[in-house]
Parts: sequence; structure tokens; C-alpha cells
Amino acid sequence: MLKKEYSSFQVYIFLTILEEEWEVISKEAKDLISKMLKYDPKLRYSAEECLKHGWFKTNENTKNNVPLSKTTIENMRQFKRENKLEQATITFIITQMVTKEERNQLLAQFQSWDKDGNGVLSKDEIFDGYKQLYGDFQAKEQVVS
Repeated sequence: MLKKEYSSFQVYIFLTILEEEWEVISKEAKDLISKMLKYDPKLRYSAEECLKHGWFKTNENTKNNVPLSKTTIENMRQFKRENKLEQATITFIITQMVTKEERNQLLAQFQSWDKDGNGVLSKDEIFDGYKQLYGDFQAKEQVVS
């Protein structure tokens, strides 16, 4: 029976990790993961607590030479596909919510910010765009370091 403190997402993660993949994970890493996945936010580790965990102290100067399993690689591919589906869904929703003129304005704004023309805005490109629109002070507030 599942404990109440696990969300359905956490259960999904546990069920998709095969035993052979989980065997190579250290006890300290498993402990850290379990503390990061607590359902109750009061019991869940903060970022600061995570960084103070023993796993980071024992592994800060070591290289991970454990090869990725086929299942791990396939899970990463699946995640990428799901991310593309999410992006397509958001794009569809946006196209239904704005007029053609607004879309053209947004596209022009995006292209003016996309200095390297790769179709993705880097943090620096977003910062520069905000700076042009709102000034340096507000850009620093809006674009988090």
C-alpha cells in the first residue's frame, strides 16, 4: 500500500525506475531523493538543505562513470517528445487566443530579441529585450539571475 506522503507523480517516477538502474544509486543519493520528493512541503527538503546533504559532500570531487542504461536513454527521449507535445499544445492555445495582427507583432518582437536567430531566446537575449522595453533597473528585476 502506498504512503499518503507520495504524490501520483512520485509513484509514477518510482515505478518507471527499473531495479537494475536503481541498484547503482548510492544509499546517500536515495536518501536525498526521498527527502526531495516528500509530498508535504513542510517535510520536503529546501534547495539549501539539499546542498547541505551528505551526498553532495561525498561526491563533490568525484566523476560519475556509471554508463546510462538503454531504459534511461529511452526515458530521456520520451521526455523530449512529451516536452515537444507540451510546446505544441501551448502554441495552439496561444494561436487561438490572439488575433493574427497580435501574433505578427509577437513574432516580430521575438525575432528582434533573437539575436543569433536560433529560434530560442537565451537569458541574455531576454534581458536585453527587457532592457530595451523597460530600462535597466526593471530588466534586472524581471530577468532573474
